[in-house]
Amino acid sequence: MAEQPKVVLIPVSRSMRIALTTLQHLMIPYVCGASWSKILPASDLPHNAVLSVCKLSLRAGIDVSQGEQMAARFWAASLEYIRSIPDCTALYWAYIENKPETLIALIQWKAVSAWKSFQSSIGFRLMTGILTTECLNRASSIILPDSVTAGDVIEIAAFQLAATEPMVNFSATWAQFAAGATKTINPQCVVFGGWLERDGPYIFNSLELKALADTQPNVFLAFLFYKHRPVTIGTLPSSLQENISLLSRYTTDHDILTSPVHRELLEQPINDSSILSQPISCRSISELLSIHPPRIYRQENGFWKSQDRIHGQSLEDQRVGKRLFPGPRGIFTAMGDLNQYSLPQVSRLQPPSIHDVILLHSVKSPETSFQEFFNLQNFCGAWESAGNLGAQLLKSDSQWALMLSFGDSKSRTRQLPQILSDLQSFEIVDCYTMANPANLNELHLSLAGFGAHRLKELVTFYVRRGGADQSLFESAYSDFIDSMKLYTPNPPNTACVPYGGGWDSGLRKRSGVDVLRFNAVITWYSLEGMEEWYSDFANGAMQSYERLGHIIDRLQLVTVDVESLLFRPL
Repeated sequence: MAEQPKVVLIPVSRSMRIALTTLQHLMIPYVCGASWSKILPASDLPHNAVLSVCKLSLRAGIDVSQGEQMAARFWAASLEYIRSIPDCTALYWAYIENKPETLIALIQWKAVSAWKSFQSSIGFRLMTGILTTECLNRASSIILPDSVTAGDVIEIAAFQLAATEPMVNFSATWAQFAAGATKTINPQCVVFGGWLERDGPYIFNSLELKALADTQPNVFLAFLFYKHRPVTIGTLPSSLQENISLLSRYTTDHDILTSPVHRELLEQPINDSSILSQPISCRSISELLSIHPPRIYRQENGFWKSQDRIHGQSLEDQRVGKRLFPGPRGIFTAMGDLNQYSLPQVSRLQPPSIHDVILLHSVKSPETSFQEFFNLQNFCGAWESAGNLGAQLLKSDSQWALMLSFGDSKSRTRQLPQILSDLQSFEIVDCYTMANPANLNELHLSLAGFGAHRLKELVTFYVRRGGADQSLFESAYSDFIDSMKLYTPNPPNTACVPYGGGWDSGLRKRSGVDVLRFNAVITWYSLEGMEEWYSDFANGAMQSYERLGHIIDRLQLVTVDVESLLFRPL
């Protein structure tokens, strides 16, 4: 049937798009009249199989079939996680022919309860840093035939009927075509199809949204799995051509042809009880990123709806003195919130203040080093009085650090050369800039400094080079620092506060890979609080990929290396 394939987007009428925009996209996926987010006993759900039909539109230039691209590693991690959801019986994916940035995934679920588990899971959440808005998350109560195999080429055609138009005539015409096609072109082509489930209102009892949902067109998806090459209409018997002519009045002109399809091998359920029984002690972000959270779906993931119950319990435990500080807060967005009406908000780092961290070694004799650094502290006072600048001198076990916070780009340009000149009696080991100099004028400038917490952890990530890689990193790191924040009335003291965070200038090599350097400072109240928080994060990540594990996984995927140095004020 393939003639001129086009990119598919199951259509939403213009009036519905306007209404949905006005109502803040409060339509979500449903199956058999039940919302993905409505909590129901499994016994109350239909037991029929469900096919998830997902279309993911990636940013231009991204191709997950190219293993060297970072997006390919995120895609593989997503598929590994989805395969672990119970009662996933088949998973196929392909990209649209000549459009590798548009992915189609067909996921077969044994029952509606399994489909709801998928929608309540992270799903393809790992990809949101590089997704565009033209995504699709729909379902149909059909079963993929056993004759569908890896390497098939898929043609998908969408047929649309108005909500008030009877479906019986189309169904009869399709049944005639499918029966004739099975006799004529089988086994060259496997033909099947089914009605898409109708989306419904997010607010179950909203009459306004229900009335809007009732205006949705009915959409029938036809699937043709070709074993060799697509069949053209002109080669078909006249009877099939007549059926196609009758079907064409319903077509949306949104048919597609895919690349050869990939079939994911489904794994047996993993017994990870031994992992969960081994507590982890962790004292830095570099230690944190050395663990490997399993990409396993867990129904008991620590959340009640969108509330992190484990974090809430840590707030209570801190209040009654059972712990020093509240623990990390889980970050979670469900697959059900990724659909044709809405896209989960992509985490982005706020523009940083202009920070420089200069690591120093003394080049003079040990006898004069104390006086030398006493003089350096005097320098800090002089620099601060000379302009829009904050300066702080810190020390680790083996070296010193000078932390500078500039109020604006002009101050940095004017003062930094003089500061470097004043440091001539020291060996400058490295200079970590926390803003790309090319973008200094675009930053929200601040003299916030580095806060009252005494310990400063200088963190350096070596991130693979590439625009998509930087976006994926920023999304992951933003979630990481968001887990440090407390969103509660009258919050208690926190173990840590993130400061700074920005891209250094210049391209570097790390482990033979071209990398960019991202520098940040995390301030800590105490060593004990630091170990308590990092250990909580590590153990929470091992216990729930949905809650914290995906943050570590994403940071590990996109970084080549991470370094951590801890400093104290002199």
